[in-house]
Amino acid sequence: MYGTILTKEISEKYGENILRKIIKEMNSHLFFSTISTAFERITGEKWEDFLLYIKVKYKNQYLELLNKGYTDEYKKIDNSYHFTSNLKTDGKDIYYYKESKIQEVAYIKITN
Repeated sequence: MYGTILTKEISEKYGENILRKIIKEMNSHLFFSTISTAFERITGEKWEDFLLYIKVKYKNQYLELLNKGYTDEYKKIDNSYHFTSNLKTDGKDIYYYKESKIQEVAYIKITN
């Protein structure tokens, strides 16, 4: 998941061409370069500053959701554990599914 967020944010902020250059830079050495080193070489900016940018962006989104009435509480429905691979969304609500002991699938809608 973290790799997805990093590539998404690099692409959105700097463009897909820069993301390609960073990936190429990472893979062009005998011993692979780290993403932070490749990022700094290609963009000329500090990796730590970029990570701070991402943290601030997502923190602001989190605060906006709290202000709209969303909560970060986990309300347990039953005693099962739900892996994130079971999460689905329609762009508005989040759903997860679980399989019961008799292999029936239940879809449960999570709302604010």
